[in-house]
Amino acid sequence: MELNNTKILSTLLFALMMLAFTYSKKTDPTGTWEYKAHTEEGHTGSFVISEEDGALLGNLESQGNEYTMENLKVEGNVMSFDVTTVDGIFCLVKGTIDGDTYSATLTVDYDDMRFEANRVK
Repeated sequence: MELNNTKILSTLLFALMMLAFTYSKKTDPTGTWEYKAHTEEGHTGSFVISEEDGALLGNLESQGNEYTMENLKVEGNVMSFDVTTVDGIFCLVKGTIDGDTYSATLTVDYDDMRFEANRVK
């Protein structure tokens, strides 16, 4: 009976360690991404994310303009950031990274649109 309890305990400990490893794995958003914002105009562009001294830095290109990605953060597999356009329009992007795919919602004023990106580098 004691051997059986040891097996059960060992199996439980192994499962807990695997679960802890899975949740401690940090999502890496760095690289070059190409995106499509499902707006009326159908904006496309790219953004580049890098990491410097533990902080995420990003620049987004849209219609020939470059914007700094402000408040860029990743929590689990959820990435969010905001940009303010040359016209002063505030845009918030928040979504999920799954490998090299980012599926998000772009919020402009009170309007939500799909925002999709694929990592190319």
